[in-house]
Amino acid sequence: MRRFNAFGVLLVSLWGGCTMTGDAARLGSGLDAGPPRDIWTLPDIIWVDVERVTYGTPRRRVTGGRVLQETEAVEVTIQTDGPIPIRALAPLLYVGDTVLMESEPAGHLRYRFFGFDVGYMQEGDPISLGWPVSNSSRKMSGFSFRIDRTVKR
Repeated sequence: MRRFNAFGVLLVSLWGGCTMTGDAARLGSGLDAGPPRDIWTLPDIIWVDVERVTYGTPRRRVTGGRVLQETEAVEVTIQTDGPIPIRALAPLLYVGDTVLMESEPAGHLRYRFFGFDVGYMQEGDPISLGWPVSNSSRKMSGFSFRIDRTVKR
């Protein structure tokens, strides 16, 4: 029996029952994603700004299954020469060997990373970007850690 999806594209049955559409369904639906992209490649960091921040209202974060209220952090904002690939994994920012895991968008091609273990980051530590997998290498930026200013929010 021949089956079609909502776009009228023939569904192809594989492995005795699993059904999937071919590339024709994607192209026919106007959802052409263009050429395949390497989702492991990270863009270059082209700008870095570092602030030591004291929060008037504590910033909430969850770590180790506990909710913490942080009153101080280092915020490292980077700008890249292209977008960070959207995937299930979020990239990590490294300051030396200190890992900054929490981040948020901060504008076009800008990303803000939060470091709550302020004492572990030392002036001159190299800044790099990487994926949270053991076989991933860090992409060095050529920038070093230096607090540009201290602010209260």
